[in-house]
Parts: sequence; C-alpha cells; structure tokens
Amino acid sequence: MNHNKILKKSSMNYILYQGQLCGNKELIRKTERRLGELIEKHDLSNKKMAVHMKKAILPSIAVYKEMLEFGYPREKSIEAIKESAIIANKGMASFFGFIGKMPFGYAIFRKMCPMAIKNSFCEPGWNMKWISNNSKTMEFHAKSCLYVDIMKQENCLELVPIFCQVDDYMYGNMKNIIWDRKKTLGYGDKVCDFRFFKRS
Repeated sequence: MNHNKILKKSSMNYILYQGQLCGNKELIRKTERRLGELIEKHDLSNKKMAVHMKKAILPSIAVYKEMLEFGYPREKSIEAIKESAIIANKGMASFFGFIGKMPFGYAIFRKMCPMAIKNSFCEPGWNMKWISNNSKTMEFHAKSCLYVDIMKQENCLELVPIFCQVDDYMYGNMKNIIWDRKKTLGYGDKVCDFRFFKRS
C-alpha cells in the first residue's frame, strides 16, 4: 500500500506537502511509516469506514504523533492540523454555501442529509437517531462517532474537536439554512445534536 499516496489524498496534504512541514523530509518519512503501522493495526474492511480512516482519522493521528516526537508544541501541532483539515474541506464548504443560497436550498439539503448519513455516517462507525425532518427543521443526534472511538484508542482525543470545527466551517455559511449544534461528543458531551433550520 502506498502510504505517501494516501497522505497526499488525505486532509493532511496541505500541512505535509505545502504547509509548515513540507521541508521536513524526515518527519514526512516517519509519518508515512507511522500511517502504515496504524493501517495495519486498525480494521479497514468496511469500505465506508475506511474512507474516513484513510482520508482524515489515521493521517491526522500519524502527523500529530510525529510532530510531538519532533518537539513541536502540542497546541501549535493541533492548530496546524486544524488548518490543514479546514483547507481540505474548502470545496465542501463552498458547495454547501452555494446550496444554502439557493431559493430551494433547504429542500435540497433536506434530501441530501439522509443519503449522506446512510452512505457515509452509518453503523458501525456512527449511531445516528433522527429527531425531526420536516419543512422547517431537520435534527439528528449522533450517540457514537468513529472519530471519537479511534482517537480514544490512540490516546488522541484532543484532536477530535478539530473535526467538530470542520463541521462548523462547512455548514456555517449557508445563507438560507441555519446551522445550530450545541453539543458534540468531541467536546465531551454525550451526544452530537445536529440541527438545521430553514431561515424564515
């Protein structure tokens, strides 16, 4: 398996190959090796879960642990990883921003969310429960999350809020749709309460 290729397709592409680590070839080499160890350690047999594992979860863990090994400060490492994750999701943020500006954007978004949950944010990685899905409000709760579970196994729970913040970045600029989440598993709550409202 080409670990360099996986990293270049991951949310850590920017930090490793364009951002502050791009000149540190030794760190990049060790990150590739650590990613390989993580891939061997974790079950990637479920293709839907493997997408998250290879695109975001395991690359983030590999980069973070190698940055700490190389003496980068913890908080600065977390901020750098967050920056890379945000940059990786610029396209999705623009897409949701475009949907959110459309006159029937909420109706479109309302159809998209159930499909996304079914195809990408499903069991065994997530335990989702729908609360409401009508013409004005859409709400669903996550009682478990693959990101939290794997980060906990790897003693990297401090990285989970990064991905909560990526959600805020992606959904926070939809003109006709209000994004309102009060709780997240990543911040220590017992549930992630995803809420979207049609702006009146």
